[in-house]
Amino acid sequence: MHLFRNESWPTIMVIGAFAIGVLLGEFPSHGDWQPKWEMVSAIGTIAAAVIALGISLGEGYRRRREAYVRAQLTAARITGHLAMLVAKLGYISLSARQCIDDNAPVSICELLLNQLLEIDIGVTDDELLVLEPLPNQSAFLLAGAKGSIASAKNYLSMVCGPTYPEKRARIDDALQLVEFLTTEAQLQISKAMVECQKACLAETSPHS
Repeated sequence: MHLFRNESWPTIMVIGAFAIGVLLGEFPSHGDWQPKWEMVSAIGTIAAAVIALGISLGEGYRRRREAYVRAQLTAARITGHLAMLVAKLGYISLSARQCIDDNAPVSICELLLNQLLEIDIGVTDDELLVLEPLPNQSAFLLAGAKGSIASAKNYLSMVCGPTYPEKRARIDDALQLVEFLTTEAQLQISKAMVECQKACLAETSPHS
């Protein structure tokens, strides 16, 4: 493990330059130089602070690096599942459009709801937090997709519910919203999948 990273050197150099300046300032213009032990003690304190700062920065780097590796592993795990989700959401979106065009009865909408209820994005909120260190928007895209899918399920449940009025126009409006939400989720997941693939294939991380 690297003890000192590039970002720590400017601070260390400034502190070191200050300490050297204090030391040189004690040299007399003429005669022998006698060290002042108070000054030596102060410089020792500064040196200890520099070392502590370097260790702290190195530990921060290590934690960021480990978080990035965990994010890469999570991205690799979910990529295949995301590809299947894209295909399923595309099918549901097309089915919603077909229900509108064909004036499908509510019973057909119920079949579509059952298919939609089977959709599971397969990424927990904790895993979204794990993905956050990746230098892309995959975590935010997947969070948005989860919200879109949940909203689509709610609206389609309303259409198929016993209290929903049997009015073709209102059913079509709800199906159009389902079509929009599933299409939006499909696009978000597609983008997230591409970003996860890039992260998995990256040979270096932002913290290398």
